[in-house]
Amino acid sequence: AALIFQSLGLIEDAKRIIEDLVYLYDDDDELKIMYAEILLDLDLEDEALDILLAIKEESENRVQALLLMADLYQVQGLDEVAEQKLFEAKRLLPNEPVVDFALGEFYFSKYDYKKAIPYYEKLANQEIEVNGVNKDLRLAECLSAEGEWEDAITFYEKGIEQSKDFHTLLGYGITLFQAERYSACIPVFEEAIFFDPEYLVVHLWLSKAFDLEGQYQEGYDILQKALLVDETNVECLLSAAKLARKLKNVD
Repeated sequence: AALIFQSLGLIEDAKRIIEDLVYLYDDDDELKIMYAEILLDLDLEDEALDILLAIKEESENRVQALLLMADLYQVQGLDEVAEQKLFEAKRLLPNEPVVDFALGEFYFSKYDYKKAIPYYEKLANQEIEVNGVNKDLRLAECLSAEGEWEDAITFYEKGIEQSKDFHTLLGYGITLFQAERYSACIPVFEEAIFFDPEYLVVHLWLSKAFDLEGQYQEGYDILQKALLVDETNVECLLSAAKLARKLKNVD
């Protein structure tokens, strides 16, 4: 019943049921984990932490408690403590994919892509999905941020088969561009524009790709479409002027 209430967003009702169960079955750590999750949903962080800290190291639920504590400490801005909890979880279960994923996500959220890469790489060949996150796209983004364009492209190609959105297409397109695959990035940028025609940065990347492919008219035309969205955008105006000059359109 508590899980049903929680899934329906009736968190207070779920809390009342679970706290009674925790009182009756004080040695059930799985119930404590559920109770802590509900308390976190209610922003009762101190109470949730007290519950989690009470779960002993020898408990089979200890790693789950550590992962929740890491999330909690990170939200509070205590990154070093959060990292310590993740390392403790890694020590207890060194080959657990969920722990590797949690470490990857921790460093990814801190834009520390170099540290995140090894943890995502461990998951690359494993059939695992955590919280609906596409691990291949995570790895691709990290590799791209570190300038490892060709490796990033491989994982973008894998990940994009499972899920595709504006952010992914933009990242994939930029990675192809940086790898000097200009003809390949053009349809990717075009699809990204279809997802969000008002995000003018994509028009600029696409126009650069057309320019480098010698397709000056196509590059000019896409910038004209961008200027219909924002006729005062300086970067679009300058880029359009440069392409107009290449087209010998002096006016």
